[in-house]
Amino acid sequence: MQHPTPHRRMPHRCSTFTLAALLAGGVAAAPAAAQVQSQDVETVEAPVVGVDGEEIGLLVLRGGANGVVARLTIEAGRLATGWHAAHFHSVGDCSDAPEFQASRGHIASDGAMHGFLHPEGPEAGDLANFYVGEGGAAVAEFATTLVTFDGDPALFDEDGSALVIHERPDDHVTQPIGGAGGRVACAVIERGR
Repeated sequence: MQHPTPHRRMPHRCSTFTLAALLAGGVAAAPAAAQVQSQDVETVEAPVVGVDGEEIGLLVLRGGANGVVARLTIEAGRLATGWHAAHFHSVGDCSDAPEFQASRGHIASDGAMHGFLHPEGPEAGDLANFYVGEGGAAVAEFATTLVTFDGDPALFDEDGSALVIHERPDDHVTQPIGGAGGRVACAVIERGR
């Protein structure tokens, strides 16, 4: 029986040189990354309204070429403790509290089904669930590459869009909204607020 040939180790200097080259490349790229960030990221704010039509929080959206990051803040005492679904809806209209049906359905993708766990999903408007703590306050951040401010699909199309918060969490597979239940809050997403 033959013994396997022992593996040869690379000299440490090769690894060190590679690491040094990578670090030097990262340092050189830092100013360019900062420049892209300041020039190509747009920020939009939107008040979040509850079922009584009153403001209960704030949505801050940051959009770039490859997606959107949404930061959501809900004031104390405004939502029930527990997990809640949030989705981008296809129409920027939250005027019909407490139902918020004017915001229509989720921003859809051609042929996609709802849910991150659905084999034919997700839709462009799908987002992660977030948790509302004891006392009814929440802070959450969602990131998505499924939609952009002006791409296809876009948050800023002809009739705008909205972030809608549901009473329960999304199971990410059940049609059409993941079993998330009723709509409990809404934010109109528009430029120039």
